[in-house]
Amino acid sequence: MIDPDIAQILLVVGTIFVLIEAFVFTIGVLGVLGVAMTLIGGMALYAPELLPWAVYPIIAVTVALLIWLVVRAMKKPVEAGREAMIGQTATVVEWKNGKGVVMHEGERWNAIGDGGFKKDEVVTITALNKLTLHVEKDQDTKH
Repeated sequence: MIDPDIAQILLVVGTIFVLIEAFVFTIGVLGVLGVAMTLIGGMALYAPELLPWAVYPIIAVTVALLIWLVVRAMKKPVEAGREAMIGQTATVVEWKNGKGVVMHEGERWNAIGDGGFKKDEVVTITALNKLTLHVEKDQDTKH
């Protein structure tokens, strides 16, 4: 049997986890843990005779959901950082002798590339070396 004080703590902490999940992106981990803690705490307080039969399925389902959430999150494409910039477009601000400055999402970047680009021309980011973008003509731009 679970001590009633521990059961109340499980209920409160589980509820807090579910509320945090509503406002903070945690891929669902806190929500799943919160629901499991609330179920176990509630059963310990209000239906202790069912607790021995219910704890193992709750834990098994919780672990399975957590594994599924983590695997799903790992399969998502990169959404931030250096790797996310590759393949995106930038706009040429100035260009001379194979290098210049481009704007990407409101930020100025040094860039190098083959070809003579004109101001306001759209280019595709192909690589990133330290703080220098490698760019080429954007294939999707209609001329």
